[in-house]
Amino acid sequence: MIRQTSLLAYDELQLILPQRHQEYIEALRKLGHPATDLEVSRFAGHSDPNYFRPRRNELVKLGLITETGRRRCSVSKKTALIWWFA
Repeated sequence: MIRQTSLLAYDELQLILPQRHQEYIEALRKLGHPATDLEVSRFAGHSDPNYFRPRRNELVKLGLITETGRRRCSVSKKTALIWWFA
C-alpha cells in the first residue's frame, strides 16, 4: 500500500518533476508493490535498468522513494534491492 503522504508529495511535485522521474513513479505505482530497478524498467518498457537508475537515486534524495529491502528479482533471478514509496 502506498502511503497517503507519499501520494500527496508526488502530486505536488508532479508539475515540476522531469519526465523520467514521473515515469519511474508511475511504473512503481502501477506495479503496486516494492520492485527492483530491472522490474520497474521492464514494466515501463525499457530493457536497461540504467534508464531509470540515476532518476531513482534522485527520487531517493527527494524523499519520495526508499530502499525497503532485498529479494530475488523476478527478471534477473538475482538478489537485488527493492524500492517503494517513502
